[in-house]
Amino acid sequence: MQLTSILTIALLALGVVAHPSAESRNAPSCPGEKVYNDAHKQCECTPDKSWDNDKQKCCHKPMPQPQCPQGQNPHCSKDKDKWCPYDQKNDYCEDNGYNSAWCCEKGKEPDKMKEKYPPQPPVCKDKQKYSCDQQKCVCPKPMWWNDQDQKCHYPAAPKPSCPVLQQPYCGKSKSNWCPYDDKNEKCENDGTCYTWCSMPSLVDSLVQSIFDL
Repeated sequence: MQLTSILTIALLALGVVAHPSAESRNAPSCPGEKVYNDAHKQCECTPDKSWDNDKQKCCHKPMPQPQCPQGQNPHCSKDKDKWCPYDQKNDYCEDNGYNSAWCCEKGKEPDKMKEKYPPQPPVCKDKQKYSCDQQKCVCPKPMWWNDQDQKCHYPAAPKPSCPVLQQPYCGKSKSNWCPYDDKNEKCENDGTCYTWCSMPSLVDSLVQSIFDL
């Protein structure tokens, strides 16, 4: 314990900024779409979501309730067969980038669904979902689409501000790290990434220490 404490203090002195790690030898299985945060030694939601006690899982924030004309009611939908009256606690009303919030007269919901969604939505790639509002496949928030590798990606983790003579790095395990590069998957802020600062001559040994904590 004393050695671990001394090493932790030493890492902080070197400017280590810890984010969740994808690999931890003692990492527990996390419930409700949480990931294990190796820095905090606990399960947490990814940066784009928060914990919902009622649902017992990580959720996006709800979409704003639409302001409907007189005689119409607010609704949400996920696809042409999945819709509900507006309810902040319903999964169909999550602001995930592809759900939709809309207004409709009572009893005309099926017709509205036919109007909003095509009979045969396009086949989406990777983690994309069809968005009826944008009329195309989109990545879930806050991910973005990369045409080069045809995949959805999280934005990069914030670049650490390093002391003189040190450089920024990021990674997800002992064998999966790199100098900081906001275009590299190892630096994606997906809840499993570390960012830290180190002198280049010390980074190899520091990596072993970081992912052993």
